[in-house]
Amino acid sequence: MSLSVTVTLLSGTQATISLPGDATVADLRQKAQRALQTPLGKLISTSGTLLGGSGTLTQCGVQNGDTITAVTQSVAVAASTGAFALIRADGSVVTWGCPDSGGDSSAVQDKLYDVMRIQAAGSGFAALREDGVVVSWGTLSGFSDSSSSSESDSDPNEVTIASIQDQLRDVREIQATKNAFAAIKEDGSVITWGALE
Repeated sequence: MSLSVTVTLLSGTQATISLPGDATVADLRQKAQRALQTPLGKLISTSGTLLGGSGTLTQCGVQNGDTITAVTQSVAVAASTGAFALIRADGSVVTWGCPDSGGDSSAVQDKLYDVMRIQAAGSGFAALREDGVVVSWGTLSGFSDSSSSSESDSDPNEVTIASIQDQLRDVREIQATKNAFAAIKEDGSVITWGALE
């Protein structure tokens, strides 16, 4: 079964998109971006629900003939001392530059989706996703991939991302300094990681 939906921008510009029934939200966004010739951020269903993630349109409750509202998104770039991170219009992230400064995000790439904000520290990045989860990478104190270090390698002057990752949920804002990050959660509490000094 195929679906035909109308994707409408707030300006009133619209495009009718036909997709197979098992198409994902990402498939719809990609086709709509081509048809509307603009980067799209959030997609909102007829019922007002934010369409995100990797679910199919059918799983998200989208029906044939629905009108989907699209919000345009400009790309955003953050810079560490030797690398860059760019949020693409679809919420994915691409990095480049010195791997030691966060230019290599391959260890967390599968977690970098629906990103709405990135902050950069000296040699690392933190990304806030739409679902309130924070993903961090880089080699500044506390940002290295936890799978590549051992307990004996831990520095008593840092809080590693691995030690607090399970707390980085329900986050509404992230901030960075030269050597550390802070996440403000929905309940008002603050979680920090990186260098203690």
